[in-house]
Amino acid sequence: MRKLKFKLQNLYFLIVFIIATTHSNGQDSNTIKIIRGLNTYRELYLFNRGLFDTSFFQLATKLDDINTAMSPGLLMELIYAYCKMVDGNYLEMCKTLKKHYGVDLKRINFLPTDLEVVNRHGHFLNMMSNGFIDVEAPYKLIYDTALYEELKFCHLNPNDKMVDIGAGDGFFSILLGLIYQNQSIVLTELNPNLVRFMRNDLDFLKKFNLPFMWSLVDGHDTNTGVEPLIFDKILIRQSFHHFRKKNDMLNSIVKSMDDRTELIIIEHLNKPKFIKENSFNIDDKVNHIELNKDSIQADIALMSKDKDISKEKEYIDYDQCNKRISAKSFLKYLSKNNLVIIEIKKLDESYAFRIKKRS
Repeated sequence: MRKLKFKLQNLYFLIVFIIATTHSNGQDSNTIKIIRGLNTYRELYLFNRGLFDTSFFQLATKLDDINTAMSPGLLMELIYAYCKMVDGNYLEMCKTLKKHYGVDLKRINFLPTDLEVVNRHGHFLNMMSNGFIDVEAPYKLIYDTALYEELKFCHLNPNDKMVDIGAGDGFFSILLGLIYQNQSIVLTELNPNLVRFMRNDLDFLKKFNLPFMWSLVDGHDTNTGVEPLIFDKILIRQSFHHFRKKNDMLNSIVKSMDDRTELIIIEHLNKPKFIKENSFNIDDKVNHIELNKDSIQADIALMSKDKDISKEKEYIDYDQCNKRISAKSFLKYLSKNNLVIIEIKKLDESYAFRIKKRS
């Protein structure tokens, strides 16, 4: 009976992705590109251009039978996230999850061999953690999530040169390259465990002879490490608040910008008072805000007269990250480094900013 269940789950999974491949009628061009990019990602990482491994479903069934407080998909997603941070150390991960989440992996008989299964399907879990796949079986593809709007906001032309500063595990930028078939994306990251993870991941991608190119640069505390190069797009996604010396980093970023360069910053902000609710167009489904450049700079100049940024306490949010930066401080940093906001977009709980150098 259990073998039959595995076969049915695997068949259903295949059917879901076949439907996903053809689910592009009536969608705008960027959405179609995103769906195709997701399916390319799925083909590379889930199927390895071959057959999907049923061990994932076997592990999901095992965890479901134990009847933990979390769904099997959510638990494996959590395990995978921490596994990257502790460089795959099983004992260290067990200790961390028990301390922070009360999850005792040894008690539920989660073995080192199970961790191998999680790592083997890590990119499937990445799609899950980023909202593209449901955490409950049969793990359906989810459309029109906030991340779709992020991917649209960061759209690339095939010849654009892009750098992702604080790339994490590289998921977002690798997906951007597959979606927009971009020729050159540089990823930078400070965390040595994540750097090792990305290096292994990029080595994996090389064997498929893709016509796209990603490269990895070790990150630094106060500079990008790529200052001599000029980029068309510079991305800082949910990592600005981690910069230890934000002005130094922005000064380094500006050295890689010319008049055409777009700096895209996506951040959770504390108390974003500079965006009024009545500034939103209620008929616009994506809450796209068109703001006058002069009014934005006037607001920034006014805020810049307030107390020194360094004395402002940062907001702690344990559900998302260790800290968030306030909107007021964020605007001050931009103003001090002669950066101009040209577009703002509300994305779920985050804000996306398109920024250029002040001419």
